[in-house]
Amino acid sequence: MRKGSNDDVEKNTYIFFQQLTGREREVAKLISESKTNHEISYELIISKKTVEKHITSIYKKFEVDSRVAVTRILIMCNLIEV
Repeated sequence: MRKGSNDDVEKNTYIFFQQLTGREREVAKLISESKTNHEISYELIISKKTVEKHITSIYKKFEVDSRVAVTRILIMCNLIEV
C-alpha cells in the first residue's frame, strides 16, 4: 500500500458522504447508532418505506451492502465518534 493511501481513502469516502442528500445523511448517522428502520422512521417522522429507499440509495452511493459498512465509512471520515 503506498504512502498516503489511507488519506486518499478518507478523502474519497468523505466525497461520497457529501453526495448524500441531507436526509440520507441523517439516516446514515442513525444507522451508525444501530437504530432499526422502525426507529429511524419514528425519529424522522417518515414512513418505513421511505427509510428503506434512503438506505438503498446510501448503499448505492457508498458502494456497500451493509449497515456495518456505512458505519465504518462514517468512522473513517470522523463524522461519528466511537
